Amino acid sequence: MTVVHRVEGLMSCEHLVRRLQQALSFCEGELAAIRHERMQRDQVQLLRQQQDQAYLDSLKADQEKDQRRQDEESLLQKQAEEAKEKEEEAKEKEEELAKERDALLHSLPPEPSPEASGIIKIVFKLPDGSRCERRFNKTDNLKVAYDFIFSHQEGSPHFSLVTNYPRQLLEFNEDGGPRLEELGLTNNCILYVQDQSD
Repeated sequence: MTVVHRVEGLMSCEHLVRRLQQALSFCEGELAAIRHERMQRDQVQLLRQQQDQAYLDSLKADQEKDQRRQDEESLLQKQAEEAKEKEEEAKEKEEELAKERDALLHSLPPEPSPEASGIIKIVFKLPDGSRCERRFNKTDNLKVAYDFIFSHQEGSPHFSLVTNYPRQLLEFNEDGGPRLEELGLTNNCILYVQDQSD
């Protein structure tokens, strides 16, 4: 803020200082009013800036809240879609497995009668503790026993047949062999079905 006062003529320094002081005193009221007006204007501007900043902060908080809500909804929707997709895949696998089991069941050779010669009855102990049994021809391949278990149990399709004593893992080759009689299995022997899904 600048005060301009015109002084003409020659005068002493003391007189000049008095003239300037008089000029300042004369303008003091107006200066005070200008200062007050400027202070009020600054306060209003500061208040407006604070209000604008508060509005922007509130707007940003609302936008962030909306974004988090949208992100959560998108995540839940994605999780639901993935869960549905997995459920459908599991259902398809179960249906395919059921068809495969049904096909194997109908492809099994007929179970020989109890009076037939050259037969062997095998008791299978399943992973859930239950048992099932079937008669086989001694000349049947080991794969026939595997197919029988696969087509009858509801558990994992990945399993192995194991003798109890001496403990021996029974595996069939590409041709389905060996034959049951070649494994040294006796009538009413027990084979354990071990889940290999892990």
